[in-house]
Amino acid sequence: MLTFNPTTRCLEPLQAADGLDLIGSSMGGFYAQYLARQFSVRHVYMINPALKPWALLPDFLGPQKNEATGEEYELRREDAEATRDYAIDPVCDGIPTTLFLDKGDQVIDYRIAETLYRPCGRLQLFDGGSHLFEHMDQAAALIRRDLGLDD
Repeated sequence: MLTFNPTTRCLEPLQAADGLDLIGSSMGGFYAQYLARQFSVRHVYMINPALKPWALLPDFLGPQKNEATGEEYELRREDAEATRDYAIDPVCDGIPTTLFLDKGDQVIDYRIAETLYRPCGRLQLFDGGSHLFEHMDQAAALIRRDLGLDD
């Protein structure tokens, strides 16, 4: 099990976790693939993942606001570059991975994730959509089925 430490702003293990399933969207997908290599993970599910954020984030440098919490922060070039430390290479190392990709994502080119994971991941590509990911019902149904949570 993991916990978020607000003082250090880091994830810290509470105890040895076994058989986690990770789900992340955008940057959450990027970090999920990294965390899957740090802990015992059964499956990683990524939704429109930002798999090369060091190339994407420079377009968003400057003042930012977390729309969920209202927290304001500054995204700096060194923050974008620091994401390289969490990149996974190779991605095809045996960790089961499913990607949900909207081809209409206006923020992240879905072909990056498709190219990286085509040899080893399960790809669910959807025509249209956006970075908000309008196909959550289909993704949730597949995840629930995988986890044995179907009604």
